[in-house]
Amino acid sequence: MPIRPRPFTYRCDECGWSATVAPVSDALGPNDIHHRCGNCGNPALQRGTPSRLQALIATLKRDLGGRPPGM
Repeated sequence: MPIRPRPFTYRCDECGWSATVAPVSDALGPNDIHHRCGNCGNPALQRGTPSRLQALIATLKRDLGGRPPGM
């Protein structure tokens, strides 16, 4: 049985870029893993715990899949 990991945030120390990810399951997909900064391309990203608001937003995006509510 898959175990859904908690959301986590990638951060770039060079430019301040960040992305919060809420994986669907323990089998991480290409959208769950960032190998480089989305802004400057820095390969040395820090992985940490998101704020409650960041985690909530990432979870809602994952669960809604980009669809408007009610669709």
